[in-house]
Amino acid sequence: MSIAAIEELRAVAEVHPEARTQAAWLWEIVLSLDDQQRGKFFRFVTGSSRRPSAGVTSFRIGPKSGGDGAYPFAHACANALDMPSYSSRAVLRERLVAAVEAAHDKFTDL
Repeated sequence: MSIAAIEELRAVAEVHPEARTQAAWLWEIVLSLDDQQRGKFFRFVTGSSRRPSAGVTSFRIGPKSGGDGAYPFAHACANALDMPSYSSRAVLRERLVAAVEAAHDKFTDL
């Protein structure tokens, strides 16, 4: 997945005030990933490995309880991501990559 597609997602993102720090870390992490990993992330949060022909029109980032022990939760049909308040960027990266990888084999594109 290209950086442009991730930047498009970022441009339309609505971030809940309680998730601002996590969202800032999220974009740093996602932009540092390789194309394949970014593609898996895009699929995790949108349910598709393909960018919509009309572009991405919405994406929501909200808070989630659980702290460092919890994983981010994607609502692919709603283009939304709920993220716990992690103690560090490193914990967010670890939990995000694990969640994306675990979900990768569960999705199928139609």
